[in-house]
Amino acid sequence: AFALRPDGDLFSRLLQEGGELTIDDATATPWRNLLPADFVQVTRAKSFAVAALRFQDRPVGFFYADCVVSQHGISDDAQRNLLQFVTQARLALRLCS
Repeated sequence: AFALRPDGDLFSRLLQEGGELTIDDATATPWRNLLPADFVQVTRAKSFAVAALRFQDRPVGFFYADCVVSQHGISDDAQRNLLQFVTQARLALRLCS
């Protein structure tokens, strides 16, 4: 768990506004300025995908995926699969309310 930051880092913004995002190079401007300062160092992820999970206009959390172990970028297929999974999770939240 982490607190939403009023300065609006990328993850806080995504949780507050909703949506999905794939970053191909987290070290490039402007991404490195929008990520928490130690993100790339801690995760070692240069590319990643993230999708917000919200329920009744409130942030619940997000799904995050990277390929640090394989040292590859996020492929189009992997991104599509993640978004299908996230869509199913969002649907499940709506159906369970």
